[in-house]
Amino acid sequence: MKKIIKFFHTFIFLAIYACYDSRLRKGLVFGRAWSPLKFSARFFPFWFGKYNYNNILLHAKGVLNNEDIKISDSGTFNFTRYLEKKLLQNMVQIMKLPFSPFSGYITTGATEANIYAMWFAREWARAKIKELKSNKIYWIIPDNTHYSIKKALHLLDICNNSNNEVIIIKTDLLGRANYEEITGNIKKIRNYDSGPIILSLTVMTTECGSIDPVVEVDDFINRSKFNNIFFHIDAAFSGLFLPFLDEYSNIFLLQSLSSISIDFHKTIGGPVGSGSIIFRSGLEKHISSYVSYLSGNKDETLVGSRKGADAIAVYSILSVNSLSDIKKDILNTLEKTLFLAQEMSSINFIKLLYEPKLNYIVFYFLNIDKQKEKKMREVLKSYSITPSVVNIEDKKQELFKIIIRKDHTYKKIKTLISDLKLISLV
Repeated sequence: MKKIIKFFHTFIFLAIYACYDSRLRKGLVFGRAWSPLKFSARFFPFWFGKYNYNNILLHAKGVLNNEDIKISDSGTFNFTRYLEKKLLQNMVQIMKLPFSPFSGYITTGATEANIYAMWFAREWARAKIKELKSNKIYWIIPDNTHYSIKKALHLLDICNNSNNEVIIIKTDLLGRANYEEITGNIKKIRNYDSGPIILSLTVMTTECGSIDPVVEVDDFINRSKFNNIFFHIDAAFSGLFLPFLDEYSNIFLLQSLSSISIDFHKTIGGPVGSGSIIFRSGLEKHISSYVSYLSGNKDETLVGSRKGADAIAVYSILSVNSLSDIKKDILNTLEKTLFLAQEMSSINFIKLLYEPKLNYIVFYFLNIDKQKEKKMREVLKSYSITPSVVNIEDKKQELFKIIIRKDHTYKKIKTLISDLKLISLV
């Protein structure tokens, strides 16, 4: 009886205080890419929650794009291992990734995926150094890269190691990594060294929503026939967004690509803290850890035990919602973005960094008096629109960003516009 009373007491406590975490559900968050969790992503993990959905080791390993994946009748956590393979195979097909076979696993998000990618990129490079009898690893990292890449370099002790050289690439006026600098540095390195190069670019950067010149770089690598280049793409924002737009449907079909990171809690409404890393099969051998008590005697992930519930949640979203439904939602967000951008452009002290083509609006203040600026910052903060200091052509600039999602209604967008215009009239 005491246990039942405690159960309902806990339920009531959580029910009361969970209401405070409602800003995203109310459509008041405009400066973040998180989407409210889809119903299917809540229902299916709950319904099957009586099972322990841990998911250990690297389960999607050496999978063919068109393989008929079978569920195993031996081992542990067979169901979620099966779903993980199915889900990642689905992602490879949606994004048209050039990996067959591919390996990968569901992560806690793109931060873990990026750190994991940099880890096995380093181990791959170390193996290449021995093979080539070189003595240095070259890292080409743009100014606009996500902090998780920089975090990885610190965790891996890259910046303070004489065997590594980190080359920082400047960004242009739109916040994109400079193509000439990237290719120029690769050519320069190859003039005197055949050592491994690790290149990390971003498709839809966190601060500006910009697309680094990944297609052009891939073309350069293929034409130049330079070897020993590890090419990673951070597609946290774009992985389940751009493939649904005709103009960008082949953006990830890059023959020189080594690995890619994706988030599921952006665009499609997966659980916050879920993503994946997908890469060319075989690269996992560079970070394989021998564990005698595990099936297969190996662990080839970063965190070991993982939540299989995320596999159920994201698989359910892509099953219940057709690809045409997802595309329709994305096109709807683009219409809303254009509407908001046009309205904001009429405010004389707000300047757009560029005319938006995707669901990003990036802007800054120009010729605004201090009193209005203070009030404007307060209004923007109430919508979770906060500033970031970004390097644009090697100069620091304060920028604000708005990311429009499916759950942003025209009513909420018009309320935001009204609040912003009210300040301009004061």
